[in-house]
Amino acid sequence: MNRLALFGSNSIVKLKRFWTDVINDYKEVAVDTVNNIRTKPAKASKYFTGIGLAVAAIWLNPKEVDFQERHLEANNIMVLVSKPIKNPVSEKHVDHINSLYSDDRIRYTSCLFLSFMWKDNFCREVGLYESQCSYLKPSLRKFYDRIEDIGFWGKWWIYEEKMKDFDVSPAEWSDTSVLNLGVVNPRGFTIS
Repeated sequence: MNRLALFGSNSIVKLKRFWTDVINDYKEVAVDTVNNIRTKPAKASKYFTGIGLAVAAIWLNPKEVDFQERHLEANNIMVLVSKPIKNPVSEKHVDHINSLYSDDRIRYTSCLFLSFMWKDNFCREVGLYESQCSYLKPSLRKFYDRIEDIGFWGKWWIYEEKMKDFDVSPAEWSDTSVLNLGVVNPRGFTIS
């Protein structure tokens, strides 16, 4: 039996007409888009900039591995800094993330542009009723309380903020006798 007889010549004609209509529609859209870009270049540049930024944000969205690498780096740095000059905020944050990893309670969620590292109530392997019941799971309204870090544009923002001045202890600079030395200007006069 002939293939044309199986499908019928009428259905082949309909299929050909369908694809030519689809191709013509896409050609018209392309021509209209080029015309709109020529007539309104400022509007087109805004759209292309927005699309480019969105693609870059998706491309640079940090992964869980990036957070683990940042945490290991911070952990190694904090080990090398002596206790008297450690910033207690940085040390507390690194210790907190260490405890979440050791309890297997830290989770990763990606939302296309943003990534979240958040703490869960239980380890993944826990089989308690409280950990399995969907009614007892944390609600989305209280999710912001569980966020440990926010990843955007290739960077974990809370971690960067907590590790700022990791080797400067505020207690080290609380002695006022050290700070009352005054400032000497270029002419040699002391300014207090």
